[in-house]
Amino acid sequence: MTPLVDCTHNLITRLKTRRRLAIITRKVVCILGLFCVSFDANSVPDFLDRWRVYYDQSSLGDIRCQLCHITREGGSPWNAYGRDLRNAYLELDQNSRTAEQAFELVESINSDQDTPATSNLQEIQANEQPGWREGRNNIGYDRNDIPTGTYFPPPAIDPFPTKLPVQKAPFELIEIANGFTSPLAGVISPIQSMRNQLFIVDQIGVIWRLDLITGEKYEYLNVQNRLVSLGAFAPGGYDERGLLGFAFHPNFSNNGLLYLHTSEPVSDTADFSTLNTPSNADHQSVITELTVDNPLSTNDPAGISRQRELMRIDQPQFNHNGGDLQFDANGLLYIALGDGGNADDQGPGHGSSGNAANPSNPLGAVLRIDPLGRNSENGQYGIPLSNPFIGHAAFLDEIFAYGLRNPWRLSFDLDGTLYAFDVGQNDIEEVNRLMSGQHYGWRIREGSFFFDPNGDFSGLVTREFPDNLPATTLVDPVFEYDHDEGISITGGHVYRGRANPSLFGKMVFTDFQRRLFVGDLTPNDTSRGRITALDISSDIFIYNLARDAGHELYIMGNTTAQTSGNTGKIFRLGTAPLTPLENSLCFPITVKEQSYSVVCL
Repeated sequence: MTPLVDCTHNLITRLKTRRRLAIITRKVVCILGLFCVSFDANSVPDFLDRWRVYYDQSSLGDIRCQLCHITREGGSPWNAYGRDLRNAYLELDQNSRTAEQAFELVESINSDQDTPATSNLQEIQANEQPGWREGRNNIGYDRNDIPTGTYFPPPAIDPFPTKLPVQKAPFELIEIANGFTSPLAGVISPIQSMRNQLFIVDQIGVIWRLDLITGEKYEYLNVQNRLVSLGAFAPGGYDERGLLGFAFHPNFSNNGLLYLHTSEPVSDTADFSTLNTPSNADHQSVITELTVDNPLSTNDPAGISRQRELMRIDQPQFNHNGGDLQFDANGLLYIALGDGGNADDQGPGHGSSGNAANPSNPLGAVLRIDPLGRNSENGQYGIPLSNPFIGHAAFLDEIFAYGLRNPWRLSFDLDGTLYAFDVGQNDIEEVNRLMSGQHYGWRIREGSFFFDPNGDFSGLVTREFPDNLPATTLVDPVFEYDHDEGISITGGHVYRGRANPSLFGKMVFTDFQRRLFVGDLTPNDTSRGRITALDISSDIFIYNLARDAGHELYIMGNTTAQTSGNTGKIFRLGTAPLTPLENSLCFPITVKEQSYSVVCL
């Protein structure tokens, strides 16, 4: 025998000897009349008393969970292992049977039918629970062996037990402006003369034109009258609705077109709905095209001569709306939409398997449309012929990528690579590299971990394969981290600026809980192994990481996480005052052996 086999053989021999002694001792003392303990085959505590002695090598802290998960005092219902033990005991000769004999009879079977298959004894020796499958609904049984349908919550796992490394940030946070309410995006104008400005999206329905050199802000557009009343739980309180996205058309200087993503009251028939009764929608996500009278004017506010609704989508609940709007170099518009809200992609309007994994609806996906086209079903926008699911049954033609929970922000790198910053449920936050036609896992997975919606309990990640694993390949995140590090990813960019050379070419991304991370895009380690947390001191909850025309970065948010007040601030990541970008300042850089200009986005 090898040393390992010999050691295992000795352990099993000693274990069997100890078991025989336990059985013989119990029989002898009862025969001698020293004591005879009555045994009830329907009593969990009676089985547990014997179990503790028989399997004394097990170090499980709460041994009661071996047989029954409903009450810690014992009772019905039983889990699969407890049911098998009891049935094995009852099948023995009632004049000579012992609980220990039943234990041995069921050691070789796999009561909980887990995958990969492990016997009850293997799980006991591994200090695991043979009566249930991790991450699954586990059926309970009553004393008549009838399934009760009782749900047993699976145990949570710690996705990443080791904390991320932390290093001092190679920059300072320089306050640029304040007095906002809930600033959640910064947008660059395609007009060259406005390259020293950012257009700030304030959740309450205002777009500000911010001069990055002076810090002065001017109201560019106000659409507050379009929005639902904000404050999901109290007026002016926390909310995920509002003005969520804004984009200039790439040819804005000539056509004056800009686009909004707003949360509006239910007031018209939606183009898309997952609800049996659409009028029960919490609100509607609306994509609108506006035409500015004079695109080159610096007068505020902007004069709007025309508006046109592109699409209207019923949202089942107030949360998980996504929100971002981004144009690619070909003039196609990408629309980020969350799974419709609630939690775990469950509840009214989510169907039996959730919205994100169901590509017949737009929720939990990134759509791609041509706003200047007219071949959509409602005739208000175009569907690019290059979209991946055109003509596929049960797929929405507008979908570019799906399986996303709440893609809060999107970002294009200079080579056209598109990233989504997808907010997690209870465990994992992730950065995804979006590719045409791909499924990113939600709600089958959260990050790279399998996910259990967990019925009426809180959903959680698990190592167990789900029953509904699709044939479609699920794409892993580029980066992921757990809730030991943050609670909600809020945006990011591949850094291509000049002020922070050590960050060049790396993914910089933020978390709502005042966290900032740097990820190495070189694929030489696990997605998490390439992340470093940066030590920053900030008093704001971070809503987004914005990028200016020179590819310098800005965090934005407020101190209250509310949709009222004026505590919103914007900080630049830098070490010196910002240098104004002149029209001639356009230096080349190389990305993947191709030359790009930092300011020519």
